[in-house]
Amino acid sequence: MSDHPSPRRAQPTVSALHKKLVQLVHVGKSKLRLDEDTYRAMLVTHGGADSTTGMTVAQLERVLAHLRTCGFIPARTAQTRAGKHRTPHNLGAGHNGDLVKKVEALLTDAGLPWTYAVSMAQRMYRKDRIEFCDSVELAGIIAALERAATKRLQQQLQAALATAGLQWGHVKYIAVMEFGFSPKWGVEAYPQAMSQVLRFLKGELVGAGKLTPPATS
Repeated sequence: MSDHPSPRRAQPTVSALHKKLVQLVHVGKSKLRLDEDTYRAMLVTHGGADSTTGMTVAQLERVLAHLRTCGFIPARTAQTRAGKHRTPHNLGAGHNGDLVKKVEALLTDAGLPWTYAVSMAQRMYRKDRIEFCDSVELAGIIAALERAATKRLQQQLQAALATAGLQWGHVKYIAVMEFGFSPKWGVEAYPQAMSQVLRFLKGELVGAGKLTPPATS
């Protein structure tokens, strides 16, 4: 039996994550067929610089989030590799376990890898691993993900409503009639409700059947 402990699998460094995000942005540019001027303007608007080289991880994440709203979907192989860094297995049950599951659910809904949450922990709390975050810090990550989800869904809903010739008021009406959303609540504060309405408008989700989904081209 060896006296030397087996090496632990290394977590991705910030520089490695930076390199990966730069690559994804470049792939997104290619997939969306952005010309050079449009690409540079998009970088300035959403990343604060006209080149990915000098951007921080946070700036690259904002650019990549915008590319996703434009229809870019990273390759499944990239998401599979990121799966090595999915929910940590040693956080145990209890309150923190529930919070981690919430983080993972929000990441899944946004199409983001687990490494995105790791980078948030590094940026927000100087924690190199999610395992080092306490319940307050995990709640902070969840709140940030929910704010990003709300903004992303509102943009996507506006586009879907315009395509269907509907107004923003129809979002709550659909949520109430098709998915049992309470008329007392403001739908803008509930990403899950907005996600359901968006999928309904796209014909991807069937609700209670009280309304007819708008025709899609």
